[in-house]
Parts: sequence; C-alpha cells; structure tokens
Amino acid sequence: MDVIAVLSYYHAVFLWRDSYAHTKSSYLVVRHLLLQLNLLPKEKRYSINIAEFIQERTNLSRSYIMKVLSDLKTGGYITLRKGRLIELNHLPAKY
Repeated sequence: MDVIAVLSYYHAVFLWRDSYAHTKSSYLVVRHLLLQLNLLPKEKRYSINIAEFIQERTNLSRSYIMKVLSDLKTGGYITLRKGRLIELNHLPAKY
C-alpha cells in the first residue's frame, strides 16, 4: 500500500512538472511552490530553506528566486526568517 502512495505522489509531481511548469511564467511557478510549501506542517516548513526548495524543483536562477522572494517580502505577502517561510498571506496572481 505504501509503494502505491509513493508512486502516485511521484506520478503527480512529474505530471505537474510536464504540464504546469513548462507552460507557465516563472513567477507562477514560484507562486505555486510557495503555496505548496505553505501546506506542510510548521515544523517541516521551518526546516526548509525556501530558496533551495524552489531552486531544486525548477530551472530558475537563484538571483531571480531571491528577487521574487524579496519583492514578496517587501510587499508584505510573505514573512521569512533565516530563509524559512514563516507566514504566507494572499499572493498576487501577477508579478
């Protein structure tokens, strides 16, 4: 039963990557990953460096990721502490 759950998860991730990530703007990919990260339990979320989390899952440059995160933080959309996502408010649909 556990093997089926793991395989289903990986299938969903690859399906998302192939259909969603390649057809959307870079900001929408970052936004989606922020929303996905926010769904994790706080203890797990606080242990994940947000820039590394995004960079591992995309082909986006670290400088672009940092710029988007900085702009979202300045706009009050996210709260970060030591590179960890503390709070996520309503993210804008467009960058």
